[in-house]
Amino acid sequence: MRHILRLGAAVILAAALSGCAALSPQQAPRSGTSDSAIPSAMPGDIVTDSGRQVAAAELAAAVADVRYVLLGEGHTNPCDHNVQADVLAQMAEAARAAGRPVPAVGLEMVPVTHQQALDRFNAGELTADTLPDALGWDDVWGYAYSLYRPIFRVAEQYGLPLVALNIPKDVVRAVSAGELEALPATKRALVPERIIGPMDTQRESLREEFERHRDIMAHGGEDFDARIERFVRVQSLWDTVMAQHAVDASRRLHRPVAIIVGAGHVEYGWGIPHRLTVLAPDASVTTVLPWRGLEPIDADAADYFFLCPLRHESRLGFAVELHPEGALVTAIAPDTRADRAGMRQGDVIVKAQGMPVQALWTLHKAAVKANREDDGRLRLTLRRDGAERDIIIQLTRPGSGAQPPGTS
Repeated sequence: MRHILRLGAAVILAAALSGCAALSPQQAPRSGTSDSAIPSAMPGDIVTDSGRQVAAAELAAAVADVRYVLLGEGHTNPCDHNVQADVLAQMAEAARAAGRPVPAVGLEMVPVTHQQALDRFNAGELTADTLPDALGWDDVWGYAYSLYRPIFRVAEQYGLPLVALNIPKDVVRAVSAGELEALPATKRALVPERIIGPMDTQRESLREEFERHRDIMAHGGEDFDARIERFVRVQSLWDTVMAQHAVDASRRLHRPVAIIVGAGHVEYGWGIPHRLTVLAPDASVTTVLPWRGLEPIDADAADYFFLCPLRHESRLGFAVELHPEGALVTAIAPDTRADRAGMRQGDVIVKAQGMPVQALWTLHKAAVKANREDDGRLRLTLRRDGAERDIIIQLTRPGSGAQPPGTS
């Protein structure tokens, strides 16, 4: 079975369907297509789909004539964004050296209604430090701007034009609910006349993902098939819109576009790459994805991979990396819920709500179960110095019945 790398199903299942705060749980690629474990690879290293290590400059040279380069990410993983920034810098250096236009940078994070702020950045009126306020970053995206700052600093340094690719959240919600006609005409105009549907292989994988997580999805009486179709409609809208805006930007600016986007929109050529082949059949596309190092590289998933351990920064005050034995706590913020509950740097979270932590998605699933079944008490088993201990982090006020902030 293909495991979604994920901005894909797991995150959107949580965020778009159940309405709870979503962890960004990129999984390792499925095993079985490559025997190369690449033991010498270090975090940040780039490898080809065959497992050969390459420098960022070599990757930049390889994509010199490629029209669309998709750089996938896990939204909460700083390593991913640092690699993206490095690749962008190398692409800009290579373009300058060859006398070619530097690439534009297409951003999943920004809806097209906020392009004006990006245009001010492109004109030099805003800097990487003043841009987030002009964008209203916390409202339009939600993940910490500090994670993305390296990308914007590279864009500022090399004069890379920034392009908004997405559409506003209220438009997505209206499409999901089948209530597009209730929006003003200006908002309805943001939805393309044709929403390009998924490849059959992606539809099959999404259905498998729904089957795996149907027990924790709120549905309000909606049947299983209807929920899948609603999700597919929203996912197809996102991928179609982002692909169309990337094509429009490339043609308008007469330059290639590097697309910064969640890995679930890139993997296996399913999301944006599929829509690009429909909208611009003659254009070349290269895909680059994070590889977590927990399993062999899945050569079918992308053209290039970069090693970044699976990492998440939680709003509860801790950061973790996924390891074979569980989620290693790499940092604790002082006077946070995690700190007050007794979690310490170096702890390994081995169970959450009684479930073995073999994926970061388990932490989100545990938060949902805690809210639904245990009055918001998130029960974690930690391993420290060879011994296990249990702690409880209260996600909501006892008896409130509110949705938890989760672990995101």
